[in-house]
Amino acid sequence: MFWEFFFLNLIWIALALLLYIVLRTIPRLDERPVKKGVMERWLTSELPGKIDALLHTSYLRTLRRIKVFVMRADNSINKKLESVKLERGTIYDVPKVDLSSVKDKPAENIEEAKEVGEETGTE
Repeated sequence: MFWEFFFLNLIWIALALLLYIVLRTIPRLDERPVKKGVMERWLTSELPGKIDALLHTSYLRTLRRIKVFVMRADNSINKKLESVKLERGTIYDVPKVDLSSVKDKPAENIEEAKEVGEETGTE
């Protein structure tokens, strides 16, 4: 029993001594300069954030310019359509055809149909 107690205390003293040595060397580990790779330095710098902000602003600016271009094209098309409507209404004063008077009955006489065709210019 005495020997068990003696060896157990010896093991505990050895572990305490080992822990003391490890704790003394930890501050010295931080003093050594740590060499970082190119990729690690680039990722920890501010450059990726700046690049992301630049791309985001240029993306938004491009979308706004496309929106303005589409709106201008839409306005010019609408103006052209309005001018075509006005030209057809004022310059080319074409009377509207009243289709309610047209009957679906065939001509009773072929001679009448030919005369009507000659009057209108169609055969």
